[in-house]
Amino acid sequence: PLAAALEAAMQFVDLARPDDYLGLLLFDGVVAQRVPVCQLAARGKKAMTDALQDVHTGRGTALFNAVDQGARALHRVLVPGRKARLLLLTDGEPSVGPDTQTAFDDLGLAIARDNVSVHALGLARHYVAEVLAALTLPSGNAFEHVDGPEGLAEAMGAVVTTLFGQVASNV
Repeated sequence: PLAAALEAAMQFVDLARPDDYLGLLLFDGVVAQRVPVCQLAARGKKAMTDALQDVHTGRGTALFNAVDQGARALHRVLVPGRKARLLLLTDGEPSVGPDTQTAFDDLGLAIARDNVSVHALGLARHYVAEVLAALTLPSGNAFEHVDGPEGLAEAMGAVVTTLFGQVASNV
């Protein structure tokens, strides 16, 4: 599952334009901002690629804290005229920090009220559909899922189409 998440993230970085902004927050049992939200010109793409190549498997899944910190990071770097979007790639069930459905329901609503749009891709069979729905539905999105690497391209394509389709319709 981690290899699929990394491949999906690399695809996303490859598709980004120089005027796009992206950050990388990794989480296992601990949440770590590996690349601050930055413009994806050559330097930003290199920072993202280098950080993604240095990812290692950890223990635990601090999903709640990762999404919460990711949304906060987006607010620190809001670009006028751009909608903040959080892309969540996860292969695990919440096991560190808040893990109740109510906590995720409340977090999804709070993030949507803060005008952050959450998109999610559940990888492998260990994600919890109800949790991803709680995080994505309040901002008007659904989540994608893939059971293995063979479906990654199609699922990532659906996420990217949603992201870029929303951008086009907002112009």
